[in-house]
Amino acid sequence: SEVEDGDDINQFPRTLKPLWRSQDFTDCCHLLDCCTKQTAVSSKNVNSTFNLYNRSGSRDLESNGIQGVPVGLPSDVYAKELVAGLSEIQNMELKKQPSCDLARVKAKLQQ
Repeated sequence: SEVEDGDDINQFPRTLKPLWRSQDFTDCCHLLDCCTKQTAVSSKNVNSTFNLYNRSGSRDLESNGIQGVPVGLPSDVYAKELVAGLSEIQNMELKKQPSCDLARVKAKLQQ
């Protein structure tokens, strides 16, 4: 998760969601953060993990085309809106891999 610290140290940071990320991928990342919090064992780990993964909200980042977008990820990791707005050459530059069925992964994580 990308984090944006606020001015108030008493508030949790916000998650920054890059526009290249699909909602399913963002949801899976959030669910994995929740799993991490749930598996913390000692009280020290619980507190530090809770503070690390809690967020006060989220904010979408501005898009700068394909610049800064990681390449070689499964196709369902990328936001459909981003992919639709790219040229054929830019789509090839992403080197998208076959889908990893993030919707199914998300459903399993929610169980």
